[in-house]
Amino acid sequence: MKKWAKMLCCFALVGFMLVGGLAGCATVSNIKNDYEGIIYNGTSAVRVGDYLYFANAYSDSGSFTKDSDYTNATKNSYLARVNLENLDAKNPYFSPKKVENVSSEVTGFGDSFMFVLGQNIYYATPNRQMMKNDSGQSAYFFNYTTIFKSGLNGDGKTKLYTTSDEISQIEALKFEDKYYIVMLAGQKIIKIDLKSNKVTTLAENVTSVAIPKTCRTNANNSTLDWNGQIYFTTARDSESALKDTNLLKKIGINETDPQKAETVYTQGNVTLISREQDVIFFSESKTNIESAVYKLDVKANPNSSDFYDAAKKKQLFFSGSTVTDLTHIATKSVDYGYIYTANSSLRYSSNNGKSGKITLMLNDTELSSYKTLCVIDRIIYLSTTSGIYSADLSNVFINGGANVQIKCKEIVSMTGIADNNLHAFDGKYIYFYASLQTIPDESQDESENETEEETDDNLYLYRANISGDEGFQLLGLTAISSRHTK
Repeated sequence: MKKWAKMLCCFALVGFMLVGGLAGCATVSNIKNDYEGIIYNGTSAVRVGDYLYFANAYSDSGSFTKDSDYTNATKNSYLARVNLENLDAKNPYFSPKKVENVSSEVTGFGDSFMFVLGQNIYYATPNRQMMKNDSGQSAYFFNYTTIFKSGLNGDGKTKLYTTSDEISQIEALKFEDKYYIVMLAGQKIIKIDLKSNKVTTLAENVTSVAIPKTCRTNANNSTLDWNGQIYFTTARDSESALKDTNLLKKIGINETDPQKAETVYTQGNVTLISREQDVIFFSESKTNIESAVYKLDVKANPNSSDFYDAAKKKQLFFSGSTVTDLTHIATKSVDYGYIYTANSSLRYSSNNGKSGKITLMLNDTELSSYKTLCVIDRIIYLSTTSGIYSADLSNVFINGGANVQIKCKEIVSMTGIADNNLHAFDGKYIYFYASLQTIPDESQDESENETEEETDDNLYLYRANISGDEGFQLLGLTAISSRHTK
């Protein structure tokens, strides 16, 4: 009876168009989200109560050249769901018994992004619609991105927007009780109103932007608090006497007309680098003066008509041309400062004026070739191809000097961990991608030892308890049945 009901639901919805896409029938049972606001745990997974929604496997969308490549990738890299309180897995090397397919779109790729708001999940996938190239010919642009939303049971899937260029930054924001997705795609700032699904181009010909970061769940160094203004730079008119410099502008998140953007700084050549709540970081270059990185609290200067006033309330942050991967370090009670990467080194800058280089140590050896997965409060989580690590940075800011060594804690040791920073963190577990781990002989049944195991080269989602006491657990459903929990 249930089977017929589901079939009738699908027939009834055939041909019925929603804004930007087709409605779909539920693919899994429904659950209720009781959390108010955005749930964001990272780029590759989001936890709602006992359930984890995640990209089952990672696919290299950069290698897609035709639609069949996308279709083949959906066999493993779909949006999945599993009940974390009832994994029912044979052992850590086996997929849990019930990994559900919520949506057959590629969600595990280089630009993965997902979050939950209300009873909907929002997620990114490589664009698969053909577009015109520079020669006017139809072609695939899998490096562009499509944003979908659906119910938590996969029902009502709606295509919200497809970019016409690559995304360099995308965030989910709240301001004055309204929710938005804001992104820089190519040279356009795009806003999606999550109540009306309306898409607005806030600015064009953008050369840099300062968008607040999505508020992370379970992180005291992350907040929804910001002033509602997006700052960006545009190049001057080519005929301007100052054509080699740019204009710094701002526009309110609730605006619908890009002409409402206000020019706030006209001197020098500014490049926006990062933003932590209402603290803007930017580099500025002037003729015959070496570039430097500055910071400015725009919320503390709300009445200034310019980006900073004659008193120059900007503060020198770093005596170099740029910094990357800048993150606020704070707990519920202490605001420490910031960490960032400059000149290929991890560095810190404290609120009491200290700054220097951080060297991460694993036992007596410097940890190298690592990726930063996330920074939660004062803890940094890192990955190499052979391990997941954490380091407490609070002592850096309290007793730090020009060069500080910090010991890392090994959370888990594995082989074939993905060389990317796709991740999620739910307060207890860190989630990441890795290849299938070789099953120790003592973990296999005698019957399994008699047959050579099938190969599977996919990278699947794993988790590890940040305590370091539980090892790893495979969460993704593998392409080979020999790794399924029966």
